[in-house]
Amino acid sequence: MRILVLGGTGFIGSHIVDALLDEGHAVKVIDRTLKHMNDKFPQFVEYIQADFADSLVLLEALTGIDLVIHLVSSTVPGTSNLDPVADIQSNLVNSVNLFKSMQQAGVHRVGRFMVTLFNYLFQKLTQLTRLVLMALSS
Repeated sequence: MRILVLGGTGFIGSHIVDALLDEGHAVKVIDRTLKHMNDKFPQFVEYIQADFADSLVLLEALTGIDLVIHLVSSTVPGTSNLDPVADIQSNLVNSVNLFKSMQQAGVHRVGRFMVTLFNYLFQKLTQLTRLVLMALSS
């Protein structure tokens, strides 16, 4: 199977790429940095240094792909709290654009790891709970 891994050179992504290669899959990786490139199976992995927001690069990279694993998050909970609009633009809107590009390219399978989203929502829920408790106690 030909698999595109977005964020494939990060800590989690590089381990997923290793596992996919060990299983014999052909892997293509898009990441902003190429810090953890896999040298074990260079003939089965193609690295593309690009930003997740670059729809032309995404569309080209999706050619011939069977499955997309989406690990990209451009913010962390701390920075997303400072600018939630930028967080939505860089993560949610770009993810929707990815799904549109996948549809154009005929790719119908995606694996999305939403750790950052869950962390963000947990932080917001915790803050809201604190505000409600403060309001109730006054």
